Amino acid sequence: PLGPVDAKIALVAGSIDAWAVWEPYVSFATLKDKARVIADGEGLTPTITFIVASDNAIANKRAAVQDLVQRLNKARLWSLDHISEYARSTSELTKLPEDVLLSAYTAQRTSPIVIDENVVKEIQQASDRSTRYGILPRTLDVSKAVDRSFTAAAAGSN
Repeated sequence: PLGPVDAKIALVAGSIDAWAVWEPYVSFATLKDKARVIADGEGLTPTITFIVASDNAIANKRAAVQDLVQRLNKARLWSLDHISEYARSTSELTKLPEDVLLSAYTAQRTSPIVIDENVVKEIQQASDRSTRYGILPRTLDVSKAVDRSFTAAAAGSN
């Protein structure tokens, strides 16, 4: 399998005909490489981004992890209301074109959510599908991979 950078190069060079990828690569391909979106994954898999911490950090640095979750939540909510500013500042940091980031952030307006039973169930179903299709070698118990004790911080409360 090709990583996103190698796949982008292969698509532009004509070595591959199509590419399954995520933002900001989709926006870069459509705006800069004249590619077209032919399908999206809506309904196939959850579009959830996670904050991940080690068991050690959760056990020994809980206050710092809680603070990180709250700060990331606050920053994400700010970015949703200030997409142009967010794209401009991110462009300066990453050197990606501002128009690409503006397109990506406009398309992918995800908000912080609480990890509840419904979220765990949705992720479990996606994991099970991945096992069925041979993407994952074995079934995973998703509930063992999430720590729901940080849900208040994720929701923006204390």
